[in-house]
Amino acid sequence: RPGAGSPRRRQLRPPGDVNPLTGLSLPPERRAQRPVVVCINNDPIARPQYGLSRADVMYEYLMEGYSITRFSGIFYGDSPARIGPIRSARLVNYYLSALYNAPLFCSGASDDVRFLLKNQSPFPYLDIDLDDPSNLRYSDSIGDDYRTRLQTDAARLHRWLADWGVEEPARVRGFTFGDLPPGGEPATTIAIPYPHATGSQVAYTFDPASGRYLRFLDDDPHTDAGNGVQLAPENVVIQFVFHGETDMVEDSLGNTGIDLNLFGEGEAIVFRDGVAFRGTWRSQSRGDTPRFFDRNGAEIPLKPGRTWVSIVPEGFEVEYR
Repeated sequence: RPGAGSPRRRQLRPPGDVNPLTGLSLPPERRAQRPVVVCINNDPIARPQYGLSRADVMYEYLMEGYSITRFSGIFYGDSPARIGPIRSARLVNYYLSALYNAPLFCSGASDDVRFLLKNQSPFPYLDIDLDDPSNLRYSDSIGDDYRTRLQTDAARLHRWLADWGVEEPARVRGFTFGDLPPGGEPATTIAIPYPHATGSQVAYTFDPASGRYLRFLDDDPHTDAGNGVQLAPENVVIQFVFHGETDMVEDSLGNTGIDLNLFGEGEAIVFRDGVAFRGTWRSQSRGDTPRFFDRNGAEIPLKPGRTWVSIVPEGFEVEYR
């Protein structure tokens, strides 16, 4: 059944001077800290969001009803002064936080998901609605719209971990980074057909000058409200994952949640340096961040930098050229 348990934790060493999630230099103060997963709203009213450009890894995934997407960012090497708006967790967060051995920070969840996260998860979970209702210590409340009001920042995330006695060095294998491998196909444009009705469709255009993929949302540049900069990760990964049905009611319309188990393996496309590599993804244990392999079984290294992962259903049509 969904959330029945996550794989056992691997024995992993704390990071050194290289960030295992970006392959870049890790600030000394981060070496005794751990990454945190934050749930971020993608309703049209919440755009542009704060802090997306500062995440080491950003995940996007479909919500119940298959009508809109939501984001979960892994924040570790950088220190954004504002992150949000914060929204509720979904079943995918049970797997995602276990995958990164990372605490989960969000605002609410359905009764079933909240029970799972509070009672069965192998990682710390802070629910603002339950654990910081005054919005004074770990979050800020700005305005009165539940979709946009809650914000946080890197300092408050690590204050929470210290207060709860769960701060520790990261325990994560990290991605494999390296030079551009041979093979692949030209891929200077990418189109991900997430729901158009909510403006959730995504496109990327490769920028040779920076070596990064400029991100577009609903045909407009997708920017970070904190700095006005267009999002531009070095790597874009499409991860095809089985979307299972559950009986967990997630919204007032009666839509039920989607079971997205990020452990196991499946098809994947890795985009870097204007080139696409088709192959597979694999994650076997807690802390075992995804590894990517081409069709011949050779590992596909990521480019050092930030990564945006789009989780899509099996058979989803992603176009690139």
